[in-house]
Amino acid sequence: MRAEETTKDDDPPGPAEAATPELRVLVADDSAVTRRVMSALVSTIVPEVEIVEASTGADTCEELRRSAFDVAFVDFHMPDMSGPRAVSLARRVGVDPFVVMMGDSAEDAADYVLRTIALTSSCRNRSRSASCGRSCATRGACAKPFA
Repeated sequence: MRAEETTKDDDPPGPAEAATPELRVLVADDSAVTRRVMSALVSTIVPEVEIVEASTGADTCEELRRSAFDVAFVDFHMPDMSGPRAVSLARRVGVDPFVVMMGDSAEDAADYVLRTIALTSSCRNRSRSASCGRSCATRGACAKPFA
């Protein structure tokens, strides 16, 4: 009896052929606990997700510049550079993920949103206002539900 011949289509996918993740997410926070909790939360909601973590503002900026992300959860306060600054620097080279800025309190989130409104309202027309919003890293802000 002859052994069945297998074709490339019959073989299980290898590492290079593995399914592409549904979503690419950056979780940037100087707190390892926060990174772990956010990563677990995201992977529970979206099982086919690729999560990259960054622990400093500089690492956040570098990761954003290096690869495309669908969503970035970025801490407002990091020791070397603020989250808004890291995102703003990355956006200067055309990076444009959906960014959720995380703060330690509702006041951080409110302060960030109010500053952004003040910056974007000074633009003369809507198209410029939209570009100001992108350069200022405005997409959303929230207080972390854990500390």
